[in-house]
Amino acid sequence: MFTSEGGIRVPFILRYPPLTSSPADNGIVHSFSTVMDLFPTILDLAGLPPVGNVFRSRDVVPVRGSSWLPFLKKQRPQIHSEDHVTGWELFGRLGVRKGKWKATFIPEPHGPGVWELFDLDADPGETKDLSQEKKRIFQELLIEWDKYVCETGVVGIPPEYGTLRVK
Repeated sequence: MFTSEGGIRVPFILRYPPLTSSPADNGIVHSFSTVMDLFPTILDLAGLPPVGNVFRSRDVVPVRGSSWLPFLKKQRPQIHSEDHVTGWELFGRLGVRKGKWKATFIPEPHGPGVWELFDLDADPGETKDLSQEKKRIFQELLIEWDKYVCETGVVGIPPEYGTLRVK
């Protein structure tokens, strides 16, 4: 389980005739989406309002995804805007994405043990770390990561994964 594209980029097949006609590109779409987008999409398709802040006297955290419906209705060119930020973590592997830019932290021995920056348009295989060449973008993504941590309560990497180092 990785936060790199090799671990998260997967195909998704959707057939819903009212919204999925066959475009000239054979129906293949490369718009970024996450599993977090499914719930708001289902609510939107069902005509249900977003979830409230409280359910049965318990706090409900805000939904982090976006509905696909405006994209499927061709009201938007992509599911998420270029300035949309998505963060995620899994087993000490961390990632944050904004538009075509993505920063990942994969601890040793499976990764370099430092944050790296990638341009997913030019390098979808995440082979060239651009953190030194694109320092402003890199720092912006690390700030976005800090915001994500504050919003979600991520507690950091467990000690068995080593120490978090930033280049």
